[in-house]
Amino acid sequence: MVTKTRLHRFASRLHKWLALFAGVQIILWFASGAYMSFMPIEQVRGEHLIDRHAAKPLPTQPDLSGLASALAQHPDTSSVELLAADGQSFALLHVGHDKAVRVDSATGAVLPTLDANTATQIVLGAWKGTKPRVRDSKLLTTEPGDYRGDLPVWQVQLADGENTRAYVSPDSGKILAVRTDTWRSFDLMWGLHIMDWKGRENINSPWLFGFALAALLLALMGLILLVLRWPLRRRRRQA
Repeated sequence: MVTKTRLHRFASRLHKWLALFAGVQIILWFASGAYMSFMPIEQVRGEHLIDRHAAKPLPTQPDLSGLASALAQHPDTSSVELLAADGQSFALLHVGHDKAVRVDSATGAVLPTLDANTATQIVLGAWKGTKPRVRDSKLLTTEPGDYRGDLPVWQVQLADGENTRAYVSPDSGKILAVRTDTWRSFDLMWGLHIMDWKGRENINSPWLFGFALAALLLALMGLILLVLRWPLRRRRRQA
């Protein structure tokens, strides 16, 4: 039979060792959670700097006479987008699962992917306020660390106070992501919070499960100790 004394000793020891084991991570959970709750998500995404959805005007009556021949050359096209970049309109054919082909909607001819100057102008055109100086524009074929998405992608680095990097699709001309120092700090906190320090995506890791279970047991042992010690404290006050 488990007596109150034995239960108290067991709960007290387990509570102590669980606190030593999971205490640091619990502090990181609270600190990272507080930081992420405090930061406005619009600022994290860089929406106060760049309008990723800035309208790119199309001609009033775009010439689509070449679309039929383009679709005939790519019969596995799943969808077609009419877009504009750097003042010129074009059609983007989504072929298969992950391929995109730029074509001239008037002639059906395949167009080359966007160059560095066009990608830069797209970013500057979407910038809110005074345009900053451009540090560099380069086409990336591997993930740079602060961007995890479709490749290849244009990285446009800007000389502003947030060390902003904008990522532009060479096919569609869309701004896929905006990364700032604020975003990178938020991403670090997110990695600490879910205990995925590299990929920042895995919320089912054994580390997270183990420490979450330890934190749950820590709270339960603390509740048990509170219940066991509460009458004792009351009797001491009365004495």
